[in-house]
Amino acid sequence: MEFNIYSKWNEVKENIPGQAGLDSVAAIRRPLREKIPNHIRIESRTERVPIRTPKFPSNWELSTARAASIIHCALTHYQFEPTRLSASGYGEFHPIAPNNTHEGRSPNRRVDLVILSSKERENEPRGGGHI
Repeated sequence: MEFNIYSKWNEVKENIPGQAGLDSVAAIRRPLREKIPNHIRIESRTERVPIRTPKFPSNWELSTARAASIIHCALTHYQFEPTRLSASGYGEFHPIAPNNTHEGRSPNRRVDLVILSSKERENEPRGGGHI
């Protein structure tokens, strides 16, 4: 099961979910926390246009930072269990639309909340959450 929350994102330079993005997480938090015991992977992707800023030298860093910021919000604002969350950044390498037009690039800039099946969870890293 996937939820796309990128359309609710603030400007890239801020790299934080906007209030509407936080509201999207809030709307699904109760069923995710109370009724679905599965692991949740936050997956972020970008369009093909390179970003190259001091903060984000490539789309890899941008997509990974976006996913990590959703994890941060889920933990600090909504008390998700940290051992049930993981973040993945795929850069521009998993498009769902052609990247040669603005209309095509737009759906490629996305963050998905993916609820993993029990079988998929077996492939996720395990540990006690302590370093």
